[in-house]
Amino acid sequence: RTNFIGFGNGERPSFLNWLVTAIRSGETFNGFKDVWFTPIAVSLLSQHLVLSLCDGLSGVFNIAGQTRVSKFEFARKVAEEMGCLRSTILPASVDSFIFAAKRPKDMSLSVEKYQLTTGRKLPCLDETLSSLFPQVDRNPYIERQ
Repeated sequence: RTNFIGFGNGERPSFLNWLVTAIRSGETFNGFKDVWFTPIAVSLLSQHLVLSLCDGLSGVFNIAGQTRVSKFEFARKVAEEMGCLRSTILPASVDSFIFAAKRPKDMSLSVEKYQLTTGRKLPCLDETLSSLFPQVDRNPYIERQ
């Protein structure tokens, strides 16, 4: 299992595409302070999947980031990484919004089993963001201001 984060394409933009566009525009938006996940960049996830296949690893493992973070905290870290104002991101509760489908509040995953079994360290949030942001200016699917 995983909690991957990355940029989508024009047909299917991702949460990260939307987030970067919203931060760049300076618009005010809500970040859920009570929805948790452990994000890992798609590129880093791919590396760990290839290594796991090469090792012949079998079983159920969580390959995700080490850092449990709320969507609100994640949005603020993304804004910080971009050198933008974090004050446009407002803390909110997912309970105050109505969605078509029920969403879990805690999607975070423990990666301890994977790390102990393989001896490999999974990335923290800062490492995940560092791997993503060189891609921002090259991504044609992020709206420019």
